[in-house]
Amino acid sequence: MTILEFKQILEQSGLPVFYSEAPKGTSLGYIVYRFERSPLLVADDSAYSLKGRGTVEVYEQTKANLDNACIPLEEAFKANSIVWYSDETQDIDESFFLNYYTLEV
Repeated sequence: MTILEFKQILEQSGLPVFYSEAPKGTSLGYIVYRFERSPLLVADDSAYSLKGRGTVEVYEQTKANLDNACIPLEEAFKANSIVWYSDETQDIDESFFLNYYTLEV
């Protein structure tokens, strides 16, 4: 999977998607992601198999909005055979909810 294909999967959530960080002043309700591909099988000076790893952060203003944003995103992960682990947190000082995904593609 390429980084462009990965981004297209994230865009199925309907939220704005940014690589590495959101621009300053971006309203809540967005996704920030990072993606890297690394060789899984290397022999004879060639990479025969690549594995992708990604992190996805979903930022929302309320818990309900976060849940509504994560459902279509997780459906897109399932449809594309992406294995994920997630953790949710709340930042009281900054007033946002965050669901953080670690993925293997």
